[in-house]
Amino acid sequence: MHRLRHLLPFALLLSFLPLPGGAGNPTSPGTPPIAADLSGAGPRELVLVPGLSGGAVSWEDTATRLSGRYRVHRIRIAGLELPATGRATPRSIDDVADALSAYLRQHASGPVALVGHSAGGVAALMVALRQPDLVDRVVIVDALPFMSANRGSTGVDAELRAAIAAEARDMRAEDASAFAQRMQGQASSAIGDPDAASRIAQAGARSDRDTYAALYESLSTTDLRAGMAGLRPPLTVIFADQSPLGAPAGHMAARYQAQYAGSQARSVEIKDARHYLMLDQPVEFARALDTALDD
Repeated sequence: MHRLRHLLPFALLLSFLPLPGGAGNPTSPGTPPIAADLSGAGPRELVLVPGLSGGAVSWEDTATRLSGRYRVHRIRIAGLELPATGRATPRSIDDVADALSAYLRQHASGPVALVGHSAGGVAALMVALRQPDLVDRVVIVDALPFMSANRGSTGVDAELRAAIAAEARDMRAEDASAFAQRMQGQASSAIGDPDAASRIAQAGARSDRDTYAALYESLSTTDLRAGMAGLRPPLTVIFADQSPLGAPAGHMAARYQAQYAGSQARSVEIKDARHYLMLDQPVEFARALDTALDD
């Protein structure tokens, strides 16, 4: 049980930990905070929002598979696998959600199916709570309304804020080599396949270090649980059982049930999966996502 207490927070926070990148030199100040890779021309629109690392890799197969049925927007966020853009670069999860809402208003023809993984799931929840007219349905992939529950926190308090701020400072202080080594180790625990883990780590290494640290700090001190009962769009939550890292049967299901209490969420557990469940169990994940999108 002591091993589990340490492994679960580590595994579930992986996708939003800072990765190796530049020191935060802004470029292209006119570039918008969010862009997208577009594919498909289906009658419905699907928006895939990444976590804070490996977004292009994590959603690549899903975008390809569904582009025959949807117009797919694979979101990219300034500073995350893209250059920072000066004042337009998101500095908080609220900034990401605001930029995502603005993107949808400008580029979507109507309410979309909004799918977010990890930190992207928290941003998707924010959009669905604050701008429900933009969202036909929302699918959250391995993300909690209060992500720091994975480290044992019960709420945002001074102790949590101080601990997270210290972690962010440490992340900024590491050199690129240390960040790269950390990221490879983290990805290896978050994904079962070594090749996929390496691709996630390499993708994250292209990100802006300061942006990562700022978003990690914001994400870790965001708590959306109080709003879950008021969520209007249909919600599906797909999560990993974390059994490869020692989680006992039912442990993660109980955590997700508690975190989404009050909502009308439909929950789907993916067995024998880690945080990047779309890469660990692609067939089961595809089945769960298709059901969520078609209901």
